[in-house]
Amino acid sequence: MARPSSYSEQIADRICDRLMLGDSLNAICSEDAFPPESTVRQWVTDNREGFSAKYARAREIGADREFDQLNAIASEEPPTVKGFVDSGWVAWKRNQIDTMKWSLARKLPKKYGDKLDLNHSGEVAVKRVVADV
Repeated sequence: MARPSSYSEQIADRICDRLMLGDSLNAICSEDAFPPESTVRQWVTDNREGFSAKYARAREIGADREFDQLNAIASEEPPTVKGFVDSGWVAWKRNQIDTMKWSLARKLPKKYGDKLDLNHSGEVAVKRVVADV
């Protein structure tokens, strides 16, 4: 089956539905039923039939879904062996959480990125340092 080459509302909606579920555009477009990733990105750039807004909203919902998954991962009870928690499992979970946090901070920096306080009062303090000679 050949890949569809032109924009259709139905395909655009299916792509957005998958993005909202957290699937990557790369994974979606690797399936034969969808156009190549470059085509979809061109639809976004050209804002084909208002696709840019739908695409952006689907990406945001997908990121929110990923954020919700962080709590589930962090709340998972660790398996124990003879009363001890496997440190490898803990490291694996920490890596999963850190990777998801990093990814979210890049996807939606205003919402999930680090907040920097760049306020300045306008005051300048000058200190005189005199060395003993």
